Amino acid sequence: TLSNSSPNICPETIVLNQNSFTREINITDGSNANQKSVTVTVRWVDSGGSQSVSNKTVLSNCIGASTC
Repeated sequence: TLSNSSPNICPETIVLNQNSFTREINITDGSNANQKSVTVTVRWVDSGGSQSVSNKTVLSNCIGASTC
């Protein structure tokens, strides 16, 4: 069960071929009580400097709900 109060950020760093990648998962409330917004961001440093990529999705629990 996810809390509706503060965002949940779960940072994790992994090393692949001597490069460190940090992943953060940020879960926040969606636009209504039946939704959660999930943003995943990966950060790393390479020859071009600091890099990052993010992806956001909205999860819904709409079965039997009047608002989705």
